[in-house]
Amino acid sequence: MLLTASSERCERSAKRSTNRRLILLRRTLETSETVERFERTHEPERGGRMFRFLSLLLLYFLMEIRRTSFRGVVENLSAEDCSAVGLPMKDGMHVRPSAATLNGFVNRWLPMMFDDAGEEIAVAVLRCMKRAKRLIVTMDSTPLEASKSNRFTDFNTHYKIKMDKCHIIMVNGFPLFMVQSSGNAGDNPFAEELIRKLDTLLAKANVPRKNIDVYADGAYDSVLTHAHVYIVTGAVMKCTHRCTAVFSGVNRDVITAEYGKLWKVNGFRPEKKSDVDFMLRFIYRHGDKETVGSYIRNLSMKDETEQKMSGVKDTSRQVCETVHNGMKQWLDFTVRRLRNSTKHDRIRCRFLCIQFLMTIFEEYTVPS
Repeated sequence: MLLTASSERCERSAKRSTNRRLILLRRTLETSETVERFERTHEPERGGRMFRFLSLLLLYFLMEIRRTSFRGVVENLSAEDCSAVGLPMKDGMHVRPSAATLNGFVNRWLPMMFDDAGEEIAVAVLRCMKRAKRLIVTMDSTPLEASKSNRFTDFNTHYKIKMDKCHIIMVNGFPLFMVQSSGNAGDNPFAEELIRKLDTLLAKANVPRKNIDVYADGAYDSVLTHAHVYIVTGAVMKCTHRCTAVFSGVNRDVITAEYGKLWKVNGFRPEKKSDVDFMLRFIYRHGDKETVGSYIRNLSMKDETEQKMSGVKDTSRQVCETVHNGMKQWLDFTVRRLRNSTKHDRIRCRFLCIQFLMTIFEEYTVPS
């Protein structure tokens, strides 16, 4: 998939999406290797195809943007809409799919490829960020509101609603990956999966592991999470520590001593005792992740203390709240009116829609 950074920023309103922007999105999707591969491998055995996979995908995006039903989006298509999504022509008129055709596409075919498509767009965006002076990684969860009568969701006492949760990791405001959970699930148990996915995407995009800042809230204040973040990004995670949080006894001397205990392990190098980063990564690789996390957490708490004393407030983490609010304005990012058996797939499909919308409402377009 081809994307380049653009200085032009589009208006952040999906509801008022123009056909010009749909055409921009179609140009982006036409360069998608995932879409091309899926269309090629799922051709009908008898040949011929009335509706392209790409056209149905754009039609689904239009349905989510306009917050309508399968039947509603098909019945209310204008000639300009049909042209923008690339529906075929017959006898001088656009051929429109039935609501059942679009329903079958969304519930049967789209879940087979949204993981690959989401990863492809995430890698393409990360490649555009290579020249950025700073990469801000944020981890946070957002509620997926359910109806009051939904017996498959939990009542969350903090938000005072029935809900599921969506755990999201993003870079510079772009959502890379999500995990859905029950409404009362904790945030930290999903941190390792989010960080592993970030590691995979950074590697595929060949993004240098430098000038990366990682932000999270107090729910992620765990020594193992601190360790995972440091190993993947080289950054000390910044989070809000509890008022009762205390420094552990793990300092530079403890790290050196723990490293010295591994002198029989293959790869041990005595001259590296002056290199803290090498020692931390060596200790982490050989099982003692808690010690590494405790040392990094101490550094995080020290940074937080110095920041409070300086009186300078770092608002970088607020980008995730801004994006979460924007996501829910762009489309119905909830589990209302979704069947329990298919709600996870539908939320992933909506997340994919958000990822592609970000490419036209932010600063990424296909090169002209």
